[in-house]
Amino acid sequence: MDILIKDGVKYSQTDFQGKELEFEKVVFTQYKHLFGENTILFTKRKIQTATGIGTIPDAFVIDCEKEKWFIIEVEISNHDVYSHIVPQLTKFSSALNNPQTRKQLVKFFESEIKTDPFKNALLLSNGKTEVFKTVSEILDSNPELIIIIEQQHEELTSIFNSLPFKTKINVFKTFTRDGLEQEDSIFQIEPIFKERRQTKTELIPFVSKETKVKNIF
Repeated sequence: MDILIKDGVKYSQTDFQGKELEFEKVVFTQYKHLFGENTILFTKRKIQTATGIGTIPDAFVIDCEKEKWFIIEVEISNHDVYSHIVPQLTKFSSALNNPQTRKQLVKFFESEIKTDPFKNALLLSNGKTEVFKTVSEILDSNPELIIIIEQQHEELTSIFNSLPFKTKINVFKTFTRDGLEQEDSIFQIEPIFKERRQTKTELIPFVSKETKVKNIF
């Protein structure tokens, strides 16, 4: 695995094998750096195919400025592509082809926005005054799938074009200072949508004694 050196101090890449939930929490603390300031993150929500088969994406993101939405799937590189990842993505596609699922998601997003003053304020700051209308129009379009993974995955990349959605594979690396674990971390990420002036992968220092996911939604 890679290492970083800062002021003579070594930061080693965090091994998340067998720790997918922990990796999810870390990723979601940084979702604004990945998707931009005008985005809203929604946590796990079960969706169903027309035949009642359920599946749960790791998160959804709405971009209020670009009027787009995304399905987020956080994966660990040791997961098997054909037995684990592809079946999940196929279920997502089938579920979102179910009109009832789309309606339920619209209601869910609308409720989350209306009951959260920060989400509601973000919508208003982008000139969106009618929550239901805005969410409905965004969800009328097809979502983009974002697979966030902690290492390059050659097999996943090789089937990229056969996935059921327009897809981006995003490598999100976490480095922790030797001996301090999560108290001193640096994230190496590739923003989903880069600003025009940005040309390099972004290195984000992060110092926290505890990851508090509930405070970011």
